Amino acid sequence: MKAADTMDYLNDLESRFDVEDWEHEGTPLWPIIRTFLGLDLMEGDLLAPRPQNPNTARPLLGRWPAKVDNLAGYLKASLHDGQTRVIPSKKADVVFLGDSATRMPHKDRSYHRICDPLIDAYKRVGVRCEHFEPLRNLDNLPRTNPSIYLTQPFFNWLGRLNDRSPPVRQRLSPLEPLARFYDTVRAETKAVLYLDEHRCMRMAAMVADAKKTWVRILRRIQPKIAYSVLYYNFWGWSYTAACRELGIPCVELPHGRQDPCHHAYGRWTKRPATGYKILPSFFWTWSESESQTFDSWSSSLPTHKPFVGGNPLLRKWRDDSQELESKFRDEATSIDSLASKGPVVMALPQYRIKDVDDTLQTIASAPKNWQWLIRMHPLERYMIPAMEEKLKELGIANAIVELPTNAPLYLLLKRTRSLLTGYSSTILEAIEFDIRSVSTMEVARDIFPQAVEDGWLTISTSSTERIALLEKAMRNNARPTNKRQESLEETLDRMHRAADVSLRTAK
Repeated sequence: MKAADTMDYLNDLESRFDVEDWEHEGTPLWPIIRTFLGLDLMEGDLLAPRPQNPNTARPLLGRWPAKVDNLAGYLKASLHDGQTRVIPSKKADVVFLGDSATRMPHKDRSYHRICDPLIDAYKRVGVRCEHFEPLRNLDNLPRTNPSIYLTQPFFNWLGRLNDRSPPVRQRLSPLEPLARFYDTVRAETKAVLYLDEHRCMRMAAMVADAKKTWVRILRRIQPKIAYSVLYYNFWGWSYTAACRELGIPCVELPHGRQDPCHHAYGRWTKRPATGYKILPSFFWTWSESESQTFDSWSSSLPTHKPFVGGNPLLRKWRDDSQELESKFRDEATSIDSLASKGPVVMALPQYRIKDVDDTLQTIASAPKNWQWLIRMHPLERYMIPAMEEKLKELGIANAIVELPTNAPLYLLLKRTRSLLTGYSSTILEAIEFDIRSVSTMEVARDIFPQAVEDGWLTISTSSTERIALLEKAMRNNARPTNKRQESLEETLDRMHRAADVSLRTAK
């Protein structure tokens, strides 16, 4: 299904079943089901099978038990990074749960493009932060700011140190309404479901168990406010539920699109009167447009409110542009030399899309003096050699892949004339640089309706028409002007007032 059709179907299911009442051991089931079902329904039509990153923290000891393999990956990452801590701080006013997909190179360090700008701002005013991060792969090391790695076996062990209560039961017969629900979905969609009724119950039990561990950790740290990235996974749900139990405001930070068709953010037509325990208290948005995604369904609730905070990384880039540009002088010089040969166009192949031939066909058909920056998704950096090989096979000599994939996005956008993509959230970031985009996929119309309406995004399924639209975009672009924006510290102060918290600062 397309994104809009998937959301229509999820809302239809919400109207037929009392999904807001389904719980197991205090864990709401519908947010978990909705997340996995949304992905499963798009899998066959839009998305390719989940790729395997060769740099993932995979088993390092052959066929040894998974817990030992996971521990080996943890030790390897810790030794390489040199600043891993195992035990959380005794006290911190702010806690972050990051992810590993949104890290970017910062010369010889890995910078978390979502959490680190806020951590840096908190540091400047003397507020202590603690940052947790799931260990997903081993290619984002060493890090700019230290964080505590999370692996499930280690987390389970940590949870058992001071808790002798039995774990939540994971092998239970599914609730009768849940079984009927999944029978209905299978009959109506014929989809292959990753999460069935049995796995759903098991996931809810795992979340309930992990929540208990988070509660103990957060009681030790005593934060006044918590931030999360990608709340809609095992780590995020358990972390958010613990924050809810302890009365700690939890703020979801955006990693990309926040549109009405996003299964984790948009159109929750069924929800308890007090909101879902595993959804954040606030959703930070880049603009008023995204905030409407949440206002449309949460305005009558006491929680799940939008907060328009802008793009922290973009703010940091603009505030410290001279310093940051100097750190990437070689990359900037290389792109500037390309610009002397012709207009620079950025192409972003869509993550996990089955076929990138539409993008490559457009590049092959475009004027030969156009200089293409092909930027792979952060989770698909390992596919750079394959993309370079494909360009060679097609005889495309005016495109580069490695530099644009590894260089900071805003360094590229500052030097780009137009953008070609599927439905990357870079479309929204490009607007901040007065760059217009062309999409190869009709689904972008549902995901970015405001950008389409305002003329920042056009969509075409024809290579010839795309080239004409990219040329038009280059002519219409006006270079950005520096507008006065509030500082990140001022934005965080607004956030604290919205969450009704007061932070201690170092004297």
